[in-house]
Amino acid sequence: MSQPTLHKPSNIVDVAQSLETTSLSSTPSPYLPTECLQCIFSFIPEDDVESLHSAVLVNRSWCRAAVPFLWKKPFTINSELPSYFKIVPIYLSSINVDSLSTEFRESFFHLDYLMSCISDEKRLTFDYPSFLKELNFKKLYKSISEWATINGAFVPRSQLNIDFELERLSFIDNVQENVQERIDHEYTDEWGDQSLVHESYNRTDFDATSDVDISPSESHADYEEAWEEDCYQYYDEYGHFDVSTEPDHSDHGEEWLDMPTPFDMTEEGRKLIIAREICMMLMSKCHIFDKLILDTRGFSRNLSCQSVNYISLPCFPGASECLSHITEFFCGGEFYKGDIFNTMAIYCRNLYSIVIVDTYRSAIGSLANLISVQKRLQKFSWTGGYEDLSPIILSFSSQRENLIEVQLENAFFRDSAALEGLAPCQNLETLKIAECQLTAANLKPLVFVTFPRLQVLEITDVRDIYYLDHHEDNTPPSEELNAIIRRTNGTLREIRLNLELHFYPSIIDTIAECCPNLKLLAASIKDDEQIPELLRLLSSCRQLESLIIHGYNSNFFTADYILPQIGAIVPETLRYLDLTKWTFKAPALKMFLSNCNAELRYITWHCFVNNNSDEYTAAIENYAQEKELKVGNLQVDYRDSGFGWCQCVCNISAELVDHPNQIEEL
Repeated sequence: MSQPTLHKPSNIVDVAQSLETTSLSSTPSPYLPTECLQCIFSFIPEDDVESLHSAVLVNRSWCRAAVPFLWKKPFTINSELPSYFKIVPIYLSSINVDSLSTEFRESFFHLDYLMSCISDEKRLTFDYPSFLKELNFKKLYKSISEWATINGAFVPRSQLNIDFELERLSFIDNVQENVQERIDHEYTDEWGDQSLVHESYNRTDFDATSDVDISPSESHADYEEAWEEDCYQYYDEYGHFDVSTEPDHSDHGEEWLDMPTPFDMTEEGRKLIIAREICMMLMSKCHIFDKLILDTRGFSRNLSCQSVNYISLPCFPGASECLSHITEFFCGGEFYKGDIFNTMAIYCRNLYSIVIVDTYRSAIGSLANLISVQKRLQKFSWTGGYEDLSPIILSFSSQRENLIEVQLENAFFRDSAALEGLAPCQNLETLKIAECQLTAANLKPLVFVTFPRLQVLEITDVRDIYYLDHHEDNTPPSEELNAIIRRTNGTLREIRLNLELHFYPSIIDTIAECCPNLKLLAASIKDDEQIPELLRLLSSCRQLESLIIHGYNSNFFTADYILPQIGAIVPETLRYLDLTKWTFKAPALKMFLSNCNAELRYITWHCFVNNNSDEYTAAIENYAQEKELKVGNLQVDYRDSGFGWCQCVCNISAELVDHPNQIEEL
């Protein structure tokens, strides 16, 4: 018997619309309590709209249990779909007209379509806003922008257009009558009975603001000057009517054309006003939010700065009731955040994740205060514009029992003892410090600290910091980093060192000795002096799964002589090999793959070729055949090396997958 065909929705808006038109099945089915159904639906991936939609159409009890999962993160689930902006009118129809702000009423009372969405009395099957758990301001703004553009939401009311046109025509008639009276009075004696009015003057579509040549011949140029002078004088005396919407190409109107438009009257300002009203409605209907995302990255700098009054949701009236329970907070963009952090510190005490992506007006002290009042902060991530994070680092001591992940990027520590704030955090599992101008003085507070659970360590240094200044304060933290790795007692699983290893002698040997359970190593190995250390590491770390060789510049390390040796000792567990900073010839690659006992699934490297990479690709295909694998994706990218047209730098990457026959057997 053929199976019934289910409708596949493009997004959750289709689900809402189908619920309005589809009768839910009343056929008896095995009963499951709503709590059980909700537990089952929680295992469905959040972006699997099709499965959730099928569950909604089973019967009423399944529908009631599945709809909240569809609408908990509507903008996150549907942001990549072409019609996700249709969520906007559904939210607008949930706004109480009486609750609209004065600013909204003054800005939009004359817009028919927008106001009709708000005053739509259509009864929805569910109170969709009440299901929201994740509020993303940026995606809400983008959906409003697309919705407004497609539907012409900012087109004025037709009646206003008529009133405007009537007033404009009345203004033109007054100009014509006044100028004609002056012409008859002042120039009749000089020109006699000759008609002085150009034929275009009597046209019904005459535009008083345009430059019109009314002189009967070139000899009347002096009369033309008098005509323009009269028109301008009339504008000065009677032109109180705002004609800023009318085209005016004369120099006379430059003064008022240059006047800036108030931000709340611009299109961007109007979108922000709508976003704020929707957010106010959502906060009034949602009792508990799980995640709050305040992000203006991608906005222009002016729009990002102007948005502070609209995006500061924690400062809105009544925000404490629904935001006091949020557990995840993301904030990014070029706007002042001090008021947001200070307000959240009053009632948000249960955050376990704070992510800040900032480049402007960071309010470091306010953020440190927000961290200090948390009860169970586990994750903190900062990406900024080289600001002093000393107060923030010192505040970590207040989270010594909870903090498990710290990521710091693009900052510095004016207080050399700032990292003492990390010392008490014995449950730390991930520590990433990138581009923070680390020195020996900075890491000294951690030399005698043991992090018994540390699994991921990533250190990236500012390029050439030690070349530029040989002052004692800029001493590279070589001994300190070695000491930190030794005191982890073998717990490290991933180490990423994007460093100039020339300043960190024996660091690879330390990893080989102290990290037997290492699964991933990423390092800038591009010198002969580091190759012996790498060989010892490959012999010691027999659980290694990923090896990544990276670096700062475009200089490549020639590895023809060493690659076959590496192939003979790589662990059998190795699956991912990235050698993008190494170059070698095809024979070296063949010997490497012949010696390699590991079953690689991905490999990438650079090479210099004469527009011919066939030898390399043939070596990969032979290796795949020997391992009973299949080359799933092979990419060859050429670029000019600068050494002439005949020689190119070629980046080759190959992805190897299980052979279809093996999959069928399994």
